[in-house]
Amino acid sequence: SLPACIFSRTLPDMCFASAFSLLVLFYAQLAGTASGGGPQGLSYILTRRRLFQTANIIVYAIYTFLFIFTAFVPHVPYALFQTCIWSMLCFIYAALLGTLSYFGPQLLKLLRPSLARRSALAMRLSTTCIVCAAVFLSRTVCFAIAVYDTDYKSTHGIVASAISSHAYQDR
Repeated sequence: SLPACIFSRTLPDMCFASAFSLLVLFYAQLAGTASGGGPQGLSYILTRRRLFQTANIIVYAIYTFLFIFTAFVPHVPYALFQTCIWSMLCFIYAALLGTLSYFGPQLLKLLRPSLARRSALAMRLSTTCIVCAAVFLSRTVCFAIAVYDTDYKSTHGIVASAISSHAYQDR
């Protein structure tokens, strides 16, 4: 039941990463299109047809393979499975953070005139970009700590981990 437990705890993070990757791809496409002439360079590569589906199929296939392999091969230690899953999630959120860190400033630079006029759309796009960057950084750090400490409590988030550790120290 241990692989099933980690599977049930990490599947939502995988789904959230998939959903967030659509948002990051939207930013890439928007930054490429708003710069004039359509998506170019990395923006063009990321917005190519079927890239999102192919990447998700590969990631979920690896995720499922790790789960099935650990569940049915008794010699594979649970800690190895756990570390592989958390490493994969750490890498995914770091890639999302890196991609957003590349396209976010480009988009903000292109939105500067609209931000000066306090355009509601430009404000929402800017705020969403900043919030997503904070979420991606937090998830990357949390999963990196979980890999380093091999402790699932770190995957709940930095604030939740700090509060729970403080509560246990008070007892």
